[in-house]
Amino acid sequence: MQEQKKSALASILGIALAALVTVSPTLGATAQQWVGLVTFSLTFVLTTWFPSGQFIGQSWKAAMYVATIGGFLLQVLALVGDIVVIPSNWVNYIGMAITFAVSQWGKVYPKTGV
Repeated sequence: MQEQKKSALASILGIALAALVTVSPTLGATAQQWVGLVTFSLTFVLTTWFPSGQFIGQSWKAAMYVATIGGFLLQVLALVGDIVVIPSNWVNYIGMAITFAVSQWGKVYPKTGV
């Protein structure tokens, strides 16, 4: 499998989503839940259909999918239910931290030669 470079789109979306998650506590609970749903959905789409780099091992890939799907489900449950297991902004922070950790330590990117 050929390694893929990290696309400019993935980098720009990553920065935009990180900024959105960072300011989400200033929003209401419902807005935080929607921010989480959008963030986890985009992470899933980019990881699945527009991957960058190559996972070092299957455990890193599994961690990414578990965190993404788990975060999405927690936000859906918080949105439709009356009980919030973990505050929405913390779910977003944890998801962002796991995504960052996987992209930094769980993937390799090809050298550009520059």
